[in-house]
Amino acid sequence: MEEQKAKMRNFKITKLVILLNSMVVRQHRTNKYQTFNHLQSHMLQLNLKFKKLNNHIVFNKKHKMLRLWAAHVKNKLVEREIAMEDKLRQKQKKLENKADRKKLMSLLRLGLKSLQKYKQHQISQREIEAEHENRKLQIDNFFANLRERV
Repeated sequence: MEEQKAKMRNFKITKLVILLNSMVVRQHRTNKYQTFNHLQSHMLQLNLKFKKLNNHIVFNKKHKMLRLWAAHVKNKLVEREIAMEDKLRQKQKKLENKADRKKLMSLLRLGLKSLQKYKQHQISQREIEAEHENRKLQIDNFFANLRERV
């Protein structure tokens, strides 16, 4: 009977070992699945963070490019405005020079005309004076001849 009890104990121990092994295997499997699920969720989070970071990097690149483009466009506009202002200044200067030349030419013409009138007036004055002088001499000669005759 002791033998049977020992066999029974051995049988129970082997059964218990088998059950414990199956429980350990099951627990190991569940732990394995839990670890796999945990790793998968962690990978999903990492992928989401990677996508978010990538989107942020792309956004920063685009933002930087747009700022550079905006600065370039602004500089071009400023250059155009400066060029247009220079052209307007040059046009204005040309118009002022033209107006000054016209004014100067009209003043020169008026001065020339007045000089010509003055010259003619002086010539006519000299002629009149010469004529007066001539008549005076004639009158003096006439009276001088009369005195001599008398």
